[in-house]
Amino acid sequence: MAHSVRYHLSPVRLQAKPIFSISNGVLERVFCQDPLVEETLRNNGVTDDALRETELAILRNAGSTIAGTGGLKKIRCHSRDRGKSGSVRIISADYPHAGRTYMLAAFGKDEKDNLSRGECRALFKLKRDLDAAVEKWVSHDNS
Repeated sequence: MAHSVRYHLSPVRLQAKPIFSISNGVLERVFCQDPLVEETLRNNGVTDDALRETELAILRNAGSTIAGTGGLKKIRCHSRDRGKSGSVRIISADYPHAGRTYMLAAFGKDEKDNLSRGECRALFKLKRDLDAAVEKWVSHDNS
């Protein structure tokens, strides 16, 4: 039985737990992770090194855009003894202009292959709300 993707990041929580900050020349990015993503990664044996590798890949624009989600991306993150193909998928929203990447959801390949239509619709709404909140946050910081 396929598990439903769990997430609960509220757009109000723009200050989600920053887990890592990368400076690459002029590019700086703070990666924020929903607590359910953190739990999924931990339960699937994702190491800090594997997560850093995935974050660097996100900076290189890696991952597949998920149709029907407003531009969210899915990227593989390998875990102990599984490699990338059988490991964890992370759903993220990237805001380079705001210097933030939000890891909104994660699931193990053994839990499900892809998101359902209902999950895509829910993530689309979340992304739309997050887009508006990030823009408001950025415009407030620039004023």
